[in-house]
Amino acid sequence: MAAEEQSIEGGLKNDPNDVSRSSWKNIMIALYWLGLMGLSAAVILSFFARNWWFADLFTHFRVQGFLLGLLLLSIAVSFVYWKSAGLVTLLLIVQGSIIAPYILPRSQPVLPASATSLLVWNVYVGNPNVEKVVELIKEKEADVVVLFEVSPELGVQLGALRDEYPHFEIESSADGFGSAIFSRQPLKEISIRRVGNELDNTVVARFEDGTTLVGVHTLPPEGPTYSRIRNQQLDELAEFIAQQSGPVLVVGDLNITPWSPHFQDLLRDAKLTDPRCGRGVLTSWPKGKPLIRIPIDHILSTNEITLGELRVFPETYGSDHHPIYCRWAVK
Repeated sequence: MAAEEQSIEGGLKNDPNDVSRSSWKNIMIALYWLGLMGLSAAVILSFFARNWWFADLFTHFRVQGFLLGLLLLSIAVSFVYWKSAGLVTLLLIVQGSIIAPYILPRSQPVLPASATSLLVWNVYVGNPNVEKVVELIKEKEADVVVLFEVSPELGVQLGALRDEYPHFEIESSADGFGSAIFSRQPLKEISIRRVGNELDNTVVARFEDGTTLVGVHTLPPEGPTYSRIRNQQLDELAEFIAQQSGPVLVVGDLNITPWSPHFQDLLRDAKLTDPRCGRGVLTSWPKGKPLIRIPIDHILSTNEITLGELRVFPETYGSDHHPIYCRWAVK
């Protein structure tokens, strides 16, 4: 009888494995609903990006939102949450339709061997490895190099490039908005100057084939004031480009991703094309944080220019930005 009672008591005890599985399931369900609410809020807020700086921030993480949606959909299906799975599918369609032009491959142009190579890099004003920056520039052997956040210390080190790049201009600064350009190709004009009311230390170079290169570093959208100024800088940039005759290249750290309406306004108003389309997202900032990396460094062009071989180099050598590289030729 005692053995029988012991057996009954043992049967009534909770199985530790069952308790563990139940706890993990509850955690998974809670994370699912939190993720769904967060993704829904992000997508809804992104529709107000043109008029509210805070909402514009959510446009920059479209790819992360799409990947989160795929994860949520798999959880919804596994738990047979069909109604919420429909909502997740709708969110996926919204995010996917926006990033599709970038992630769906398309045929790319083949440029001649004579095409000009271009390296663009925000080297970070507090970079402790300025000698490595110079080494990377020498290693990549680009025909034209445009740098941003050039510190006074780096400005001195860049003097080592003058023999290889006879055409250059350096405007270093300790405030994070120093710029520099180096070119092996002859230039009809080269300057680093203000463009409009807000674009300080803007690189303007004119090549002998009539191409104008404009190098820009806009303010980061850290709050309503900086965001407003950044948008004004983009408007002034578009106006400046529209005034140029001949092909135009626009390069730099624009502190904005392709999915912001303000970036799309720049493409439209300046009649620029984005070579990332069909080549992938090619994220460039911040280094070492792949889950939140976004494409804010750009090489854009007017239709008279063909851009090929667009790449983001893995090396950063003390910068928080990855260098971007391409080859270009006038059609």
